Amino acid sequence: MFDNFLPHFCNLARRTLSVETVCPLCKKDPEDADHLVWSCDFLQSIANEIWKPPDTGVIKLNFDATFQSVDRIAITSVLARNLEGEIVGAETYLFKDVVDAFVVEARACKRALLLAGAIGFRRLIVEGDSLTFIKSIKKRQEDSP
Repeated sequence: MFDNFLPHFCNLARRTLSVETVCPLCKKDPEDADHLVWSCDFLQSIANEIWKPPDTGVIKLNFDATFQSVDRIAITSVLARNLEGEIVGAETYLFKDVVDAFVVEARACKRALLLAGAIGFRRLIVEGDSLTFIKSIKKRQEDSP
């Protein structure tokens, strides 16, 4: 359904962008929508970690990123799940000319929110693993009037 919408590596390669199609997360199979949702060992391990479901009608978005400072590229991933833990949306995104890991985590969070908006999710819980980025957001919330 969302296969052509998602900028996974197989779609990027189809659009004649010169990218490696192997999943950057598990490094096993070509990265396409089916792989991301059903067979990526890395994403499946995230799904199997301790996970608190959201309330009824709320979607939980988990985002993460990987950064290669030498090449100045980053890949972000987003996983959206409902109350039952079912995956209701997923995406990966490639960024070029990235300066540091903090920027990558901020972009991953933005991609999570963009995915939610594109699919039509309105009630969200957003989670990421960058303590520096999360603290920065919380500090801004506390500082605002």
